[in-house]
Amino acid sequence: MSNHTIPGAKFTYVSTTREVEGMVEALHQADRIAVDTEADSLHHYFEKVCLIQITACGSNWLVDPLAIANLRPLMELFSNKRLMFHGCD
Repeated sequence: MSNHTIPGAKFTYVSTTREVEGMVEALHQADRIAVDTEADSLHHYFEKVCLIQITACGSNWLVDPLAIANLRPLMELFSNKRLMFHGCD
């Protein structure tokens, strides 16, 4: 995972299946997980999620679903956690 710093914010960029697995391991301790997604619905007929933003336990992750072959560990974690979504449309 790559740590990047923006003044006032810290996040981890997740772009491989192995990094997803590490993030999921860290998220197991969270009671609630905040999630926001970005999609390309304005530009393509078949919409796809292009970015998943996750915050929990004082940490932030930017997940690149277009670069990751297997998001199953994350989806399984989501099915067992209390999620808070931004937008939800």
